[in-house]
Amino acid sequence: MRPIPQRERSNSAASAEPAGAPRLANLDLQQLWFQVQRQDWSSLVVVPADADISTAGLATSLWKVGCAVTTPPPQLINCEKMAPLAIADLIANLSHSPASARDLRTVISIESVLSNPLGVGIARAADAVLLCVRKRQTELDAAQRTIELIGRQCFLGSIVLRRT
Repeated sequence: MRPIPQRERSNSAASAEPAGAPRLANLDLQQLWFQVQRQDWSSLVVVPADADISTAGLATSLWKVGCAVTTPPPQLINCEKMAPLAIADLIANLSHSPASARDLRTVISIESVLSNPLGVGIARAADAVLLCVRKRQTELDAAQRTIELIGRQCFLGSIVLRRT
């Protein structure tokens, strides 16, 4: 395993992470990447339980770890604020990906399905989903409703974010 170089860890100004995004320690992200690798997936959706947070920063950070330790490197798709036609194309591509493309992994961030139900289609078309909840802030009802809308069988698990 090759840890992420220091220049990548400390250069937050150059990252695609939105300001104020929940963060995990770098070691936690590396461990998370290897935990999700235990399952067979080519597309992984990162979905927040809360309607008012973005998972783009977490997905980007997870993707960076994947780029550092995986060959070929994964792709990253941010579906937040994506147009409905683009979402329909993505769902079709995820649903009909050929077996030859299964080695290429894609990390996808979506908005909460409570605020944008189009994300349900993306999550259901993907191979796996990670639910993101905020420590001491996410309402249990929001997390349960998100799981219910997408389908329990789609989830690899959940991740607890702490605010910075």
